[in-house]
Amino acid sequence: MVGIALALMMTKLFPWKLFGHLLDFIQFPWRFGEVAFVFLLLFGVSWLLRRKHSYAIAGVLIITSLYSFVIRTQQLNACANSSIIVTSSRNLCNPPRLFLPVDYQLQKAVLNETGIVQHRFMDGKSNIQPEIEIAPSQVTVIPKRTTFELDTPFEAYKGVFAKESSGKVLSSKVSSRGMLLIKQVKRGEHIVVTSRYTLTARIAQWISLITLISCLWFGVKNRRRMLY
Repeated sequence: MVGIALALMMTKLFPWKLFGHLLDFIQFPWRFGEVAFVFLLLFGVSWLLRRKHSYAIAGVLIITSLYSFVIRTQQLNACANSSIIVTSSRNLCNPPRLFLPVDYQLQKAVLNETGIVQHRFMDGKSNIQPEIEIAPSQVTVIPKRTTFELDTPFEAYKGVFAKESSGKVLSSKVSSRGMLLIKQVKRGEHIVVTSRYTLTARIAQWISLITLISCLWFGVKNRRRMLY
């Protein structure tokens, strides 16, 4: 019943519109899919074990699942290759001809995808091109001139921020393009763009950890009680 309920919540049959923007933090209802899959899988296995020729049925299901997984993986790789080039390229000035994002984007960023692909740094309405140094977890921007606001091509997800090489966090906001806009940029200054977990994410991590430890403790305690 839980699996079916969660599966329905991933469809248009569930009246998500009635909630307005109160549940925007969910981002996408299909996030319920993993939990729904686990519950439905458990039910399916228990049902299958009671039937004749269960091994033959299980074999067909496994082969079908593997075939579907291989096809889906090939499709994702075909879409991801171009975006991987963008994020791992040593030269942001030379983007690939094709760009297909595989992750969700900010609404403003979707409308300005060309600027993301071409990695446009904006000073007001004019384009500027600072020096770029790319590392696995950060990008260093070195402006060639002083500007009041530097509109970067980095999408302004929560947790994305800019700091000086000394570690001081720079003032920033979301630009009209949905990008990270850095204020009071000085010529030659090394600006590090990176990301961190937000306070909400940290709290969620602690809640998950405490819940896991509690479940394990109660499970072991009940198991010992049943044995002794």
